[in-house]
Amino acid sequence: MKTGIDATEIESLEVSGLGLVTKGLIVQHPMFGQGKVVALFRFPPGGSTSHSIGVEFTTVGYKALAPEYARLTRTSA
Repeated sequence: MKTGIDATEIESLEVSGLGLVTKGLIVQHPMFGQGKVVALFRFPPGGSTSHSIGVEFTTVGYKALAPEYARLTRTSA
C-alpha cells in the first residue's frame, strides 16, 4: 500500500505577493506567527499545478501550506 503524497522537492518558488521563496526565508503567518521555510514541493512530480511550502513555526511546529492561500509575509527577523 502506498502512503503519502508523491512530490518533488524544489529549490525555489515564485509566490504572488511574497516574491521568490527559498529555504531559510523567515515568514510571518497571521495565525501561526513567525516561521522559517524549510521545504518547497511540487506535485505531482513533473507537474507544475500544485505547490506546498513547508514552514517550521516557532509556536506550532511544522505546517505544509498551499502558497496561494497561506497569507505569508516576509519578515526581517
